[in-house]
Order: sequence, then structure tokens, then C-alpha cells
Amino acid sequence: MKNIIYGFYGATAALLLSLFVLVAFISSGPAPKVMRTKAPIKVSFEQRFNKLGAGAFGQLKAGQAINPVAKNNTLTGGGAELSSSAVRVSEGMVAGNKVAAIAPLADAKMIAPPYNFKTYKFVYKGGEIKLPGEQAPVYKRIKPIMTNFDTSGLVSQLNLGFVDMNTFSNQQLQNLNFVQRDDFGYTTSVMLDEGIVSIYQNWETWPAGKCGSDAKCYEAMRVQLSDMPSEETVLAIANEFVTSHKIDTSTYGPPEINNEWRRLYDATAVKDNYYFPDSIEVIYPSLIDGKTVYDEYNGTKTGLSIMVQIKDRKVNSVSNLMTQSFDTSDYVMETDAKKIIAYAEKGGNGGMIYAQTENITDLELSDPELILTKVYIYKDNRNEELYVPALYFSISNMPKDANYYRKAVIVPLAKDILAERETIATPGIAEPALFNSKTVK
Repeated sequence: MKNIIYGFYGATAALLLSLFVLVAFISSGPAPKVMRTKAPIKVSFEQRFNKLGAGAFGQLKAGQAINPVAKNNTLTGGGAELSSSAVRVSEGMVAGNKVAAIAPLADAKMIAPPYNFKTYKFVYKGGEIKLPGEQAPVYKRIKPIMTNFDTSGLVSQLNLGFVDMNTFSNQQLQNLNFVQRDDFGYTTSVMLDEGIVSIYQNWETWPAGKCGSDAKCYEAMRVQLSDMPSEETVLAIANEFVTSHKIDTSTYGPPEINNEWRRLYDATAVKDNYYFPDSIEVIYPSLIDGKTVYDEYNGTKTGLSIMVQIKDRKVNSVSNLMTQSFDTSDYVMETDAKKIIAYAEKGGNGGMIYAQTENITDLELSDPELILTKVYIYKDNRNEELYVPALYFSISNMPKDANYYRKAVIVPLAKDILAERETIATPGIAEPALFNSKTVK
């Protein structure tokens, strides 16, 4: 198993040291004591896997997932994607049209389609599906770090005057926030209980933050097409930030640029006064045990996210920098290929079934790839972060509509999760004939 050292623990230690210095200045008492620990701290700097017995995480019931379709949605025209599996591109509402849609929520209202209504349905065009087997490992990220600090020495120095912090017993350090006041400063947030470090711009120290109520100032900073940098420039800015701040990316794949703005711009009919994004995202894809992690809803890779500000040519945020230690446990996987394909052709989680028989375009799903997808399960008042084997069905003929964003359909293979997804995704089907699956070999 590949040992991967990732660097934000070192950064965390440096931040803690900075906190001690800060306390020394605000305290009226003696110099702060070095923070003690109840036991020697042994922090893993590697991607590690702790193998547990089968079914160790209990039943994998995530509860009803958030649906991207707003409940009881009312359309106002202008174009809005209603679901992952069907998109409407509209230029206004047409009264009296009898075509309606059934949302994947039992109590959702019928929605009349707008003019020029377009529907996309998924059709599997691949061959025989290769499955991982009857059982496969599910990964649960181990979140807390540095939970065994004795904070009594630190708390005793917080002589705030209006509250005695020493009167609270069994206190633990949970979050740390550090702010740079220099130009182009950053705020760094260390969530010790979640094992996550986030870096984002200290808005007041960046040019846009200094505009105040000056509308002309903001307009001058508006991004134009001529401002959009090359991919090489964006990658160079992100990589330089990673190097200069010693962010270890060994647990991630090579960086990739999210150029969704280009697709949206090209698909937009009227380009005058188009609003370009002020930042471009660079993703370092997560690799867990050698497997790439994808978002279940839109089919994009997830991982370390670095946003590059276009006007300032600087990184303005870093997110998803997190611990890489996992418990693993084998779970029963779905082995019925027909059921998997049928679920994929309905659009997966968040799919919507339409009573529409005209103006339908097939989106062809190719042979799937075995990946991991992130699933949250709320248990014991905490969100457990699981990474579950799944199949990634790419769309071979992506539509050019600006309102359609989905890259693929993700089907989680854990039997418990897939069964739950099926019950909440399609409470009723208006036109089952639209979604007949191809016969599986």
C-alpha cells in the first residue's frame, strides 16, 4: 500500500504555535504554558486503511438525499434545469399546454413545461457490465485529529475579564481561525474535529473588498473575455501556491481545470454583456486506494479544490484539504446488471420522470467505469463520510444546451444505498415506455 505523506498537519502545528504567541499578548497573566497532551500524540501523515469486519458501519441508510430540484418549484421562464435526467430550455411559459412533469418527490406539484421544451432520456449503449463481485470495501474517513490535547494551560491564559474560561470543565480545542491583514491576505480555518483545513481570501484586504459602495469600482473589476487566462497560466498559479505553502498533493491525481465556463459561453446565443466567472477552479482529484472519487449528482471529479482569481491572477481559496485515514469494511454489492442499468437510465439520484412523448433526445450511456462516490450517513448526531464503490456511466453525446450540466450518471453499488435511492427517486412513472432498458447480455 502506497504511503502518502500529506502536509497540512505540519501547517496545523505551525498555526497552533502562532496561537500560543497570540495568547501571550492578550493575557494579563504569565506567559502561556506549552499545551500539554494527555498522552503522546501520534498523528498519521500517510494515507492509511484500517480493515474492519464485514458490515462494521451498520446498515448503509443515508436517508432521503437532497434533490437538486426545488420542492414545489415554480418556473418563471428564462431556462432552468429541472433535474439531472431532463432539461428544459425555455423562452417563456405557454398557457394551456397539457404536457406535465412528475417530480421525484411524492408530494411535488405538476409543472407545465415552457415553450420549446426539451427532454433528454438516458439509453445504455454499452456492452456487458463488469461488476466488482458480491462484496466490496466501503471506506469511512476518520475525521478527528489532535483530540487528546489538554487545553487547561491555554485556557488559564485567556484572562478575558468578562467570563472565566476555567469554570468550564473537559474543554477541547475544536476549531482554529487565523487571519492575515496584509494586502491579498488569507483566512485559514482548521477544523480539528472534522480533519479539514480551508483557506480563503480575507475579503477586506483584496481589491474588490476595498470598493465599498462604489459601483464603478466593481464594474471596473468585472471580468471580460480578454481577461480569461490560458490553462497553462491557471495551472501555474495553482501549482505555485501549492509549492510555496507546502501543501502535499500526493493523495491526489494530476490537477485538472474546470472549464465549464467555456461550454456555457459557447452555448449562449446572446454573448453581449455575458457575465464571466471571477475565478477558475483547479481540481486535484481524490484518489482513495487508487480509485478516483466522483460526485454522485453531476458526475464530476471531487478532490482538492483551488480557485484562481482571474483579475488578480492569485489563488483566492483552497477547500477539501482533509485527512486521509480510513476505516474499511466489506459490504454486499448489487449484482443484478438489469437493475443497475434501469436505475442509470432513469437518471440516477435526482432523476425526474416526464410525461413527455415528443421532442425527446437520447443521451447515450457508455460502458461504465468502476469508481468511488461520496455518501453521507447521519448517525449518532454526526455525519459519517463514506466512499462507496459505484459505476460511472459517461454520456457519449453531451448536449450543447447551456442549461444542461451533468457529465455522467453515477450508480452506487452498495445494495443498501441503491435500494434506498430507488425508493425515493421514482415514486411514480408517467411514461415507463420511455425508459426501457437495453437487454443485458
